[in-house]
Amino acid sequence: MKEMIIEQLQQRVGLSKEQAESAAKVVMDLLEEHGAGIAEKLGGLADLGGVGDALGGLMGKK
Repeated sequence: MKEMIIEQLQQRVGLSKEQAESAAKVVMDLLEEHGAGIAEKLGGLADLGGVGDALGGLMGKK
């Protein structure tokens, strides 16, 4: 997931690889700290291509 974030930051925002890596680390840290609540709120998205399941899996939920 981190690599996907880095790639998107480079493509969409025009960040350098180093900038994108730093920003992606912040995003991943925030998801780690607050992700369980986000995954629960997005749990209904499981029917929309598994996004909720993916976030839940990322946060250790099965």
